[in-house]
Amino acid sequence: MKNQCKRSLAVLLAVLMMLSIFPIASFAAVKCPVCKKADLTGEVKTIPATCTEPEYRVYVCSDPNCPGKKEKYGAPASHTWEKDVDKKYLKDPAYCKGPATYYESCSKCGISAKDAKQETLTFDDPNGKPDLNNHRNLEVKKKEVPATCTSKGRTAIGKCRDCGEEYVGGEDIPMLPHTEGTPANCVDKAICKVCEKAYGEVNPENHKSLKKDEAKTATCVETGLTEGEHCEACKRVIKAQEKVPLTDHTPKSANKEPTCTEEGVQGKMVCAVCDKVIEAGEVLPAKGHTWGNWTAPAGYKCENGGTLTRTCTVCKEKDTVNKKPGEHADVVDKAVEPTCVADGKEEGSHCGICKTVIKEQVTIPALGHDFTGDIVANKDGTHGFKCTRCKETGGNVKCTDFDRNCVCDQCGGEIPHVFSSYKPDGNATCKEDGTKTAICDICGKAKDTKPDEGSKDTAEHKYKFESQNDATCTTNAHEVGTCSLCGATITREVENSALGHDASDWKYEEGFNCELGGKRFKVCSRCGEEIDPETVPAGEHKRVYDAPVKETCTTDGKTEGSHCSVCGEIFTTQGVIPAPGHKADANGFTTEKAPSCEKAGTEKATCSVCGQSFTREIPKTGHKYAVTVVPPTCTAKGYSLHKCSVCGDSYKDSTKKATGHSWKITVKPATMKKNGTKAYVCKSCGKKVNKTIDKIKTVKLASTELAKTGKKVTPTLIIKNSAGKKLKEGTAYKLKYSGACKKLGTYKVTITFIGNYKDKKTLSFKIVPAAPKTVKSKVNSKDVTLSWSNVSGGDQFVVLRSTSKSGTYKKVGTTDERTLTDKSLKAGTYYYKVRAYNEANKLNGILSAPVKVKVK
Repeated sequence: MKNQCKRSLAVLLAVLMMLSIFPIASFAAVKCPVCKKADLTGEVKTIPATCTEPEYRVYVCSDPNCPGKKEKYGAPASHTWEKDVDKKYLKDPAYCKGPATYYESCSKCGISAKDAKQETLTFDDPNGKPDLNNHRNLEVKKKEVPATCTSKGRTAIGKCRDCGEEYVGGEDIPMLPHTEGTPANCVDKAICKVCEKAYGEVNPENHKSLKKDEAKTATCVETGLTEGEHCEACKRVIKAQEKVPLTDHTPKSANKEPTCTEEGVQGKMVCAVCDKVIEAGEVLPAKGHTWGNWTAPAGYKCENGGTLTRTCTVCKEKDTVNKKPGEHADVVDKAVEPTCVADGKEEGSHCGICKTVIKEQVTIPALGHDFTGDIVANKDGTHGFKCTRCKETGGNVKCTDFDRNCVCDQCGGEIPHVFSSYKPDGNATCKEDGTKTAICDICGKAKDTKPDEGSKDTAEHKYKFESQNDATCTTNAHEVGTCSLCGATITREVENSALGHDASDWKYEEGFNCELGGKRFKVCSRCGEEIDPETVPAGEHKRVYDAPVKETCTTDGKTEGSHCSVCGEIFTTQGVIPAPGHKADANGFTTEKAPSCEKAGTEKATCSVCGQSFTREIPKTGHKYAVTVVPPTCTAKGYSLHKCSVCGDSYKDSTKKATGHSWKITVKPATMKKNGTKAYVCKSCGKKVNKTIDKIKTVKLASTELAKTGKKVTPTLIIKNSAGKKLKEGTAYKLKYSGACKKLGTYKVTITFIGNYKDKKTLSFKIVPAAPKTVKSKVNSKDVTLSWSNVSGGDQFVVLRSTSKSGTYKKVGTTDERTLTDKSLKAGTYYYKVRAYNEANKLNGILSAPVKVKVK
């Protein structure tokens, strides 16, 4: 109680100190020093001290995702040492003269004295027994034989100075692993740098001889290849060369201007590499001649007729015509199109010689401007419109302000947005649809975005390829590609990856004989397939002689022989002359090394035939073992001890596992006031172990008000023991609710503790109307009108207002409707929350999220 009072006083002083630094009137404006965004709430929480951590004070931030400002306060609590026989606190195991030794441990935090750097706090297991097989003070009589990477070792054998037992030890030491000298690769095993022998398995990922496969650039007429890589040792393709598709053609213009008499072409494109026509273009008709005026010889008159001449002004080609008496040389007077401001003329004609008017040109009135074209911004606050014909600007109108608008580039005036369609954003994947956005046709401003349904069906997969099977002599390798987004798979063939056969020397079919002829073939060293078979015509044998070999004392000899070097037919078989072996001279054998139980001996002599010295083995004598059976205990293994009566060598076999303790468990359940205990007594060896069951400390609801959903609603419980460990429902406690927990009202939940716990507690909670999902605001001068969505179970609605988001909210009014107007407000920023109220049950609902409103 005193500690609680002190802690409450410390919290009060902390709050007063905060208030002295940050006055109440401006506290909401104090920024959190951790996140530097949200405000401090003024609430101060205390985190109690532990054995390793001091007490902390936490100044709470209004942002629930921010941990708040944390300050140390005081020093860590001291450890409470106890003697707990647990293997995690073991210092030294039991040995032949004494039980195991343990470090003391803290009953609060579980740390060992060793980890706390208080290694003098130790104790012997009070119920422990010596381990008669663990000798730690040995007088060596037979040295340890170290293990190597090719043979087992043997521990030292000797007398225990503690218990006096003779010939203890002598257990096998497992062979040592090889020490890598040369690492394994794709075809060779690793070589041990100690014994220089190969060991283990080949490493298919460490390639012995990597070689790059050069890339080939693709063109528009020939496919290319990407860079690849393969191992020449194991023939595995590391990186398959992928086919690079044909490139696009390289466009080159092939336009041709038309002449007076020949057609031209416009927009024709050909490939600069292969000359293929990419686009045929548009044929331009021949321009035709551009004739000059008719010219007449001196004295020519139209009434008399005669020959006239004219010349093309472009190609200079000449044209003549014979005119009859009275026939004019017509010249066309081209029509002139009218413009917005100028008159036009219809087509007419006159005589090019005598200038007589043949067809008079009729005047066409000017059209006037048509100011219905594109909008053009003026600098005087007006918008003009381009004439659809001459592009002159006119028809000015004043720029006006619209609810959604575009800004005029020149005058700052505004015109309405035009949102004619949604455009895909291009962010679809093969797994998920993308989005599409409405973009203003005029200014490019985005209006809103919505899903682009069906766009995932056309999106590209992102395949990662892995080998499915290696190439063989005749078949290409295959790869499986898996899409990293959706998991879809495809299989593809790695082109040109087949290895080809690795042919052997010529081999002849069984029974082949040179004189008869027959078939011969080669064999692939990889797949074993017979390849390149051919027929060999009959012919003579190719006889070769096998020279005789003289035998020695240690090697066999051979007689002379002969055979065919092609078909292998033997004409004269070489007989074997067995090696006679050494023969000891008159001095006989002398012993070099006497045999023992485990090792053979040797004896030496001089050969009477070749004069060389030679040795031969004397068989080992073998051990003479006596067997002693040691039964297992609760903690020690049982075994059969074999001990040689000649050399003292010993070993153990027929090992049996320790029987383990057979516990009788007595439980005294923990309650909310007292710790419980669990007492263990071994039925076999009598060992006793007591463990504490931490009492129930925290039993509360995470929230006492829950929003109605129409389905069963139950609160989240926080149930912990005094060590801070959460207790599990069904194992430590069971729950019973007072009702169906669906309708509005007050309910109870009863927690009944079971198993290692025994107690009961009942807590109350309410199911209240949910918060309105949608709250909207509309500002009209100094009035704010709020509207909200309906809430099941809400008879009335209460509106609250604050001048800061996390400040104090005061009631504005209560209404039966789903709208309310807050009138005559001063300029500033306001925050509103709404909650429903149920009259029948007198229940306030959950507050909505705050809505920010600015009043000008």
